[in-house]
Amino acid sequence: MADQTFSIRLRNARKSALNVYLEPWGEIYKLSPNKQMQVDAEGPTGVAPNNMLEVESGEDSVTVWGWGGSAVTVREL
Repeated sequence: MADQTFSIRLRNARKSALNVYLEPWGEIYKLSPNKQMQVDAEGPTGVAPNNMLEVESGEDSVTVWGWGGSAVTVREL
């Protein structure tokens, strides 16, 4: 199967920093107030719903989940 790619942009409109958790790798990034972060993912096409990025928001955090076989990079804009 061919690879697929996804990109999302996270924007912190809050007055305090957000923790951005990248799972299942256990990486943590800090997103400062009024800043943006881009998350790019590439990996094998799978069977829904396990073939896409999943984003979960919390009170002071955002968690981004990759899918099996994917490689995900995060960068501040």
